[in-house]
Amino acid sequence: MVVTILWFDDLWSGLADQRGRPVFETTQDAQALGTAVEGGARRLLDELGPQEYERQWFEHPFPLDALDRLHTAITGPDTV
Repeated sequence: MVVTILWFDDLWSGLADQRGRPVFETTQDAQALGTAVEGGARRLLDELGPQEYERQWFEHPFPLDALDRLHTAITGPDTV
């Protein structure tokens, strides 16, 4: 799987559909990528806590359900 991260100069202007500039690209298998995303998200939650995360992301709560679904997809249904 090829993953490309794009940079958008003005994401908040409503022009998010404009063409972004590639800033990183890697080839990973899906499980390795999922594991890396899950680990980074859990570290962020541990460092900030849910209230500070929500404050910094303009009142958007931490996507804990999505993180749990990712964990289940990586490890199987009985390991959350």
